[in-house]
Amino acid sequence: MNIKINQIYKNFVKKKALSQVSFDLFDGEIVGLLGPNGAGKSTLIKSVCGLISIDGGSITFDGENPYVSNNYKRDIGYLPENNPLIDHMYVKEFLGLKTDFYGLGLQRLQQVIDLVGLTSHQEVKIYELSKGYRQRVGIANAILHDPKILILDEPTSGLDPNQMKEIRDLIKTISKNKIVMFSSHILSEVEQICDRVVMIHEGRKVLDQPVSELGKGEHQIEIQFANKQAAHVFSLQNHGFQIIDQDNSRVLIDTSQTHKAEILNWCVRHELEIDQMTNKSSDLNHIFEQLTHEKHAISQ
Repeated sequence: MNIKINQIYKNFVKKKALSQVSFDLFDGEIVGLLGPNGAGKSTLIKSVCGLISIDGGSITFDGENPYVSNNYKRDIGYLPENNPLIDHMYVKEFLGLKTDFYGLGLQRLQQVIDLVGLTSHQEVKIYELSKGYRQRVGIANAILHDPKILILDEPTSGLDPNQMKEIRDLIKTISKNKIVMFSSHILSEVEQICDRVVMIHEGRKVLDQPVSELGKGEHQIEIQFANKQAAHVFSLQNHGFQIIDQDNSRVLIDTSQTHKAEILNWCVRHELEIDQMTNKSSDLNHIFEQLTHEKHAISQ
């Protein structure tokens, strides 16, 4: 079972939302969709769900077109970012609407309520629920019909750390034998839960890599000089070291072809005082900044 996204593009009146985006989604895999605000994540998600049409390229689920296949639509469970619920209804009453629509029966309804941890809140009105429990209702609504594809748009947005962990654990529990894709701004969350990361920026795919492979093969050393002048002198010299980044008295060097001892010896010979020299791993936050050129703070 797989979804094949092939060279899709989508244009709005004044903006190119998606441009030649291609990747596959596979059964049993949790894929994190990342990108800055306005990158095209929600447009991509809605396109995969068949909610908006694409202007070119193709999306197929085991060879079926999502825009014409009723089977495909039945096989999708979707939690939108705004999680639309009917506030005046009781939890069990609201979830019962979809249960009746699919003809699933009360046993399936209760099974899902118990699975997502809503047992003690099933007779509570939705407007009385915390944000975390509202997200549980949204996820329950998405999985009631046991879809093969589960797509979640910012499922942990606005939750406190305990609620985020509970939702992450829930996603892991229900992801078996499903294609799961979810978008998030929380990079550490994606590293913890996902098998693979797809990153888009300005409508284009800029990364598609297993989480276990992120940063492998990248060697960097961060030098904290005693003062800004020493860092400036170091950056101007023709020493053969590749400088990746520089900020005040800090310099980041690519050491794939360089040993730390060489850098230290060079600085000693040129009387440049170093406060600290540390190995740097290229984590997802750093990769995000490099690929999207976003230097503002990212949620951790």
